[in-house]
Amino acid sequence: KPFDTTFRIIRQDGEVRYVKANGTVLQDENGQPERMIGVNWDMTQIKQSEEALRRALEREKELSELKSRFVSTASHEFRTPLATILATAETLVAYRHRMNDSDIEQRLQKIRSQIAHLRSIMDEVLHLSRIQAGRTTITLTQNDFDAFCRGIIDEFESHPHTHQKIVYTCTPQPLIMRFDQNLMRHVVSNLISNALKYAPDRQEIYVEVQQEGEMVVLKVRDEGIGIPTQDILRLFEPFHRAANVGVIPGTGLGLPISKNAVELHGGTIEVESQIGQGSTFTVKLPIALSSVPPEVGS
Repeated sequence: KPFDTTFRIIRQDGEVRYVKANGTVLQDENGQPERMIGVNWDMTQIKQSEEALRRALEREKELSELKSRFVSTASHEFRTPLATILATAETLVAYRHRMNDSDIEQRLQKIRSQIAHLRSIMDEVLHLSRIQAGRTTITLTQNDFDAFCRGIIDEFESHPHTHQKIVYTCTPQPLIMRFDQNLMRHVVSNLISNALKYAPDRQEIYVEVQQEGEMVVLKVRDEGIGIPTQDILRLFEPFHRAANVGVIPGTGLGLPISKNAVELHGGTIEVESQIGQGSTFTVKLPIALSSVPPEVGS
């Protein structure tokens, strides 16, 4: 009776090896097993190659899905600003001689605003590509996280399109810690921008920074549309957007990039949300951040 099987062994040093056994059992004249002959092969390298191939195929599938979502999102997100730029430029060409300097400047500002929006989309796409390639860099400097957040909030409140009030609270003591200002600017700005985007006009949003033990905790809360339960698990996937966002613009890249930035700092980001009642995003960062290599993958 021949046999052909593959099994795993654990050596005394803890190393796992895979062995393929092939052979047959020889019987005596009464049909009883008498002896066994066969051969064993060390299949470890083959198993490792198969596993590497499986991971590569999964990665290829993920990238293919990512490209499809990018094409779909980009075609939608680029269309509106490009149409606005084209229409405004054509208006200037056709009616410039009838406009005063104020009218012309207003339309030029509209074009500049849409170009800035397109640039921000491309910056997010390029940032995502660096994450996917494992080339995200992090540069730690010591700063006051409270002052850092206040500065970003001041920028939002001075923007003419901000119609909500940002209520900010922070622990009284300075929060001196090491973090990458560029990466954390994206995190804080993205969370506040989302809260403003999905909350009704003239409604308050809440930003809170506190120290809890050895962690700095940032919370951004709004009382907006909320996130469907089925979307929360996929919220940090590139290009994924909740089913109830409607015509509210967005690429679905801000949160995945934020998650990567937080994790590079050894932190976590979580969300709690209820439909129609709003969302709370909580970021936890270690105060005593250990030394991080200058180049860290996702």
